[in-house]
Amino acid sequence: MKLHLGCGNDYKEGFWNVDIGDCKKDQEMDISRPFPLQDNSYTYVYAKHVLEHIPRESFFDVFREIHRVMAHGAVLEFCVPHAGSDNYWTDPTHTMPYTVRTMDFLIEGKQLRENGKIYGAEYSFEEVEAPKVDGVYTVYFKLRKVK
Repeated sequence: MKLHLGCGNDYKEGFWNVDIGDCKKDQEMDISRPFPLQDNSYTYVYAKHVLEHIPRESFFDVFREIHRVMAHGAVLEFCVPHAGSDNYWTDPTHTMPYTVRTMDFLIEGKQLRENGKIYGAEYSFEEVEAPKVDGVYTVYFKLRKVK
C-alpha cells in the first residue's frame, strides 16, 4: 500500500490519499496528530509541500508516526520549500523550516542523530539519496525505514 500525506488537489490513484482540507481524499486526517492507520502497513509514503505546515513542536512526533506506519524497507519521499527561499516565507501557514540538514536528526550515521535521540527520536531512517535543492526553492528528501 502507498500513502499520500496532504494530498490536496493532487489525488493519486493507487495511493491512500489523506488530507485535512476540502479536497478529494480517501480519509480526513490531520498529520500533526496520531495517525489512525495501522503499524507497518505502507511500502511507500509521499508528501509534497505539506510537512512545512506541521507545528515545529510536532516535528519528532509526526516523523515518529510516519515511521510507525511504514513497513520495514519502505521509502519516504517528500519535498518542502527551502527555509531560505521566498516560497517558505511568503506563505504564513508555513511553520516548520527545512534545509538539506534538517533530517540529519533522524538519519542513522549522521552527526546530529545523537541530538535527535535526546529529543525523543527513538526511531531512525537511512538516506536513499542525498537531499537535493531545486535552485533555492525546494528541498527533496528520499529516506528508507530500516529499523
